[in-house]
Amino acid sequence: MSRLSFVAALALGPAIVVTPSHSGFAQQAPPAGAQAAGREAVLDAALGAIPDDLDVLLERALRANPDVLLAEAKLRQAQTVLNQQRMQVIQRVVSVYYQRKTHRQVSEQLRRRLAAAEQQHRAGTTTDASVAEAVVEVSQAEASLALAESELRYAIGLGSVASLPEERPMPRTVAPEADAPEPRRPALSDELARQLATRLPAAFADTTLSDIVEWLRASTPDVVYVIDPCVDAGELIASITFGSAVPIATVWSALYDSFGGAICLVARDYGFLVTTPERAERIWAATLPPNLPLHASAVPSGN
Repeated sequence: MSRLSFVAALALGPAIVVTPSHSGFAQQAPPAGAQAAGREAVLDAALGAIPDDLDVLLERALRANPDVLLAEAKLRQAQTVLNQQRMQVIQRVVSVYYQRKTHRQVSEQLRRRLAAAEQQHRAGTTTDASVAEAVVEVSQAEASLALAESELRYAIGLGSVASLPEERPMPRTVAPEADAPEPRRPALSDELARQLATRLPAAFADTTLSDIVEWLRASTPDVVYVIDPCVDAGELIASITFGSAVPIATVWSALYDSFGGAICLVARDYGFLVTTPERAERIWAATLPPNLPLHASAVPSGN
């Protein structure tokens, strides 16, 4: 605009509005509400709109919640570790199984060789040194077999806390006094104690409890053994070998440990009852092991 045009515009007054020739028409600013709606639209497009349906919300939360995703990742990691441990245990069980099988075969062969050497020694055709050497070989083979069996028991969890019988608390009819002494069992009779002191050469390989009791009946015909019906003697299997003859009491102690404390011996008037510690807790009699608990209600009055 020239200076002359500007002066003329001033002379005409406020009726004329002069705008620069290059600006065009003036633009108006959008209302505040439209600006806010625009910002929300941009935010929804970036983050995603919140659904109104509850089922959709729950499905989305269970699928994309950060805490759920983290827990699922930890679960997958734990599952991987579990699968690795299972594979390692399978490999170990297979390996020890065949080791045990081999040691058992070697032990049986050496036992037959020892029996032949003892027979030859009685006939005077071999020396004491040959018999002693055969005894040492049998002992070494049985030690290797026992080690393999112990490893296999650990591998399959036999005798662990998880495989032991469930302990059921016995109800008490009368609350015991704070200073009341623990009930004590009677002493074992001299005759039964003498029977338990009898020494026998014990060797069991995958032998059921019923077969072991039959062996004891045949070895000590003067002693009566009764198996409690609550004991599944055909399912309890033990593998125990002693290097020399041991007392019968030692055999029963080893059976008690081998079966995880599932059986015990109770002295009766006729001989011995093979039963469970839970049943023995209600019987007023001597037991093996001798430290089994006794319920107060089983103690006769005056004892």
